[in-house]
Amino acid sequence: MSYVKDYQLLVYIFSALLVFLVPIAFLSPALLASVPFQALPTYARYTVFGSIITGLWFYFSAKQLTHQQKMKVGTLNFTSGLDLVALCIPITIYMGTKQALKKWFG
Repeated sequence: MSYVKDYQLLVYIFSALLVFLVPIAFLSPALLASVPFQALPTYARYTVFGSIITGLWFYFSAKQLTHQQKMKVGTLNFTSGLDLVALCIPITIYMGTKQALKKWFG
């Protein structure tokens, strides 16, 4: 696989994880066990909201990157999954937001 294909796969996996899996995990008592939504801890609601916002921000900022920037993210040498999560998401959000701001505001 090429670096850009690896990059696209990472974007789709992390976006789906942040937008769908984390909220479902935290809201599962309300969704599956008929627990009232108000009975969920406050941190669970904040985590769900933050996870959705971060996932969407990651997805849209990742789509703003140029081919060269995508290759730069794809060539980073990750030794474990924790390195991948800890480095790929912030680097992509930073580079994508910077690229979007540059495109929108010159």
